[in-house]
Amino acid sequence: MIFNTTTNYAISWKAEEKEKYIDLQLSTHEKNEDGSYRNSRWLARAVGNAAKTLRGIQKGDRITFTKSKITHENYKNDKGEWADAPTRLILLEATIDKKKTATDNQEVKEPQQKAAQENNSEEPW
Repeated sequence: MIFNTTTNYAISWKAEEKEKYIDLQLSTHEKNEDGSYRNSRWLARAVGNAAKTLRGIQKGDRITFTKSKITHENYKNDKGEWADAPTRLILLEATIDKKKTATDNQEVKEPQQKAAQENNSEEPW
């Protein structure tokens, strides 16, 4: 488990709100030296304060998160065997950036559109 307290930014592609948490599909990106972007996709869960502040999140919303943890824990499957869980990003403190959405920023939009076109899907995974 890794605990993170730096400021990070992501774009929401899908959200499923539950009573105490929100399951999210997010993407983040990093700019390469040549100006292109490298994207990462995350299965995330917003809990606690992050779940409260992200209520109503929609596809394309940009978020800022300042406290999170990354987990990759083993679990017992239905057969009682140990298995790997997917890597999950747990958001502890996050807000929706109401001033910008993915469609407002061409630098963010273009790499994700390209990935979606390659996958013949609206979502880049």
